Amino acid sequence: MRCGKWRTWLSAGIALSLASYALRAEETALRESKNVHVAEALFHFVQDDPLRAVALLAVAEHFKRLDAQTNEAALLRGVLYLSYGLPGVAEQTLEHLTGQDVAPSVRDQAWFYLAKLHHRRGDFEKAESALKRIVAPLANEMEEECRVLYATVLIERDRPAQAVAILDRLPADSVWAAYGRYNFGVALVRAGEKQRGMTILDQLGGQSPVGDELLALKDKANVALAYTHLQSSESAQARRALERVRIDGLMSNKALLGMGWAYANERQYERALVYWSELKTRDAASLDVHEAWLAAPYALDQLGAHKQSLKEYESAVGVYEAELARLDATIARVRSGEFIRHLFADIATEASTGRPPPARLLDAPGSRYLISLMATHAFQEAVTNHRDLVSLQANLNDAARRLISLEPVAKSRKPAGAENVVMRIEPMRPRLSQLRSDAETARRAQEQAIEQLVVAELERLKWRLIGYRAQARFAVAELTDRANR
Repeated sequence: MRCGKWRTWLSAGIALSLASYALRAEETALRESKNVHVAEALFHFVQDDPLRAVALLAVAEHFKRLDAQTNEAALLRGVLYLSYGLPGVAEQTLEHLTGQDVAPSVRDQAWFYLAKLHHRRGDFEKAESALKRIVAPLANEMEEECRVLYATVLIERDRPAQAVAILDRLPADSVWAAYGRYNFGVALVRAGEKQRGMTILDQLGGQSPVGDELLALKDKANVALAYTHLQSSESAQARRALERVRIDGLMSNKALLGMGWAYANERQYERALVYWSELKTRDAASLDVHEAWLAAPYALDQLGAHKQSLKEYESAVGVYEAELARLDATIARVRSGEFIRHLFADIATEASTGRPPPARLLDAPGSRYLISLMATHAFQEAVTNHRDLVSLQANLNDAARRLISLEPVAKSRKPAGAENVVMRIEPMRPRLSQLRSDAETARRAQEQAIEQLVVAELERLKWRLIGYRAQARFAVAELTDRANR
């Protein structure tokens, strides 16, 4: 009942996202531009509107407004293509900036982004080759990200000692270094080198960091360390790690569940009940809470309180039945389109970035079941793709309005060349209409993809609950049979 869940959770740790720090590092490195057009494009990039940023750069380049900043603009365009999900175009753009005729600072950044691209594709040899071509330290946080990327590549290429050496040279208060060490520690545990991995996780878990990100990472490291100890039946060591987890943090449910098992494994069921009883009072959407509803009556049965255990198991069946009914209702609401309508309400406008605000995400139907899904790369990528399509639709609609307003002006005033303008407008109408239709079709398809992700997650939770309910029912039958003998 326990080990499989621990293993699944531990495996997920390696996928920790650093997207916000990557964006901050890129923004810091590029914001020094003195060209107003590059600066305007960068502004929209930082505002999470890459389509408009690319369009502004393309217009500025067409009208030769970039002057000496051509390479700098090309670097930003390559970064935009990379963040926009166009790795092929990004690679072509960045490779043009690796020649000797390019300023060293721009060339080094181009190699860095090429390394990121190769790493994303899983081509670690090319990623390392690109990183080796960087001559000088990069700007601020980008240099830290570069070192962590290098360490990650070395880990993938089975050279962990060199990776550790790189990570150790990072500042002690570096968020990038902390995430790099955490991922490295989890990777070692997964690879079977538990002692080395646990040493790294223990170092992270024993620190006294400042800031929400590092405090959350400390909790995560301690929970990963504790569950690894539990898998090896090292209950005392697991408790020491779990005692360092904040009771009000995001990992507190897992900590309470693990603390209970750490005592139960040593047959200290009274103490285990303290933690599981607290966990049972928390939001029933959490699978950790659902496991506590099974664990608590198990402990009571082990203590000889068979009648109380039976009542607790019967209560657990009731909790699972109620939660399954809520899940079924939520799945029906999602399939009816309510989730999508709520998530993207009032954002398909020209003034909008097309991304739902966090408050709306948390207030969406079924959001209490979907916190983990919303943090995944797949969900965030799907929402980003929807955002891009909304932005594209806004641009196309704006172009259609401009065409409508331009033709009568050209016909009425008849300036020089007006006939040519009218002739050029006519073939654009069907093309623009087709593009708008295609964009609408793509947006609807993306909404269906998001809906499918949500339903799949809810169905996964539903089957887990059905399994828990089956275990509780079996325990009720077993205890009832035992009482009737």
